Amino acid sequence: MHKKLYLVSRYMGKEKTYHCFHFRGYYCGHYIRKVYVSCGNFDLGEEYILVLDSVKIENSLLLGQLVRFKKFPI
Repeated sequence: MHKKLYLVSRYMGKEKTYHCFHFRGYYCGHYIRKVYVSCGNFDLGEEYILVLDSVKIENSLLLGQLVRFKKFPI
């Protein structure tokens, strides 16, 4: 069973082929310092609600397949 992960995060820019989002904390007992997604069109410094699927953790990075996103109104 696949669980979707919902999070609110600020877009930090593109690193290589991934879009990087700010995150400091723990997920499933692992320390996470950044969230990487491979697709989407984002504005630098803006906050987004992200819906991720197929999440995996590598070296304190959370890599996920983006299902949906929406700019978070502040």
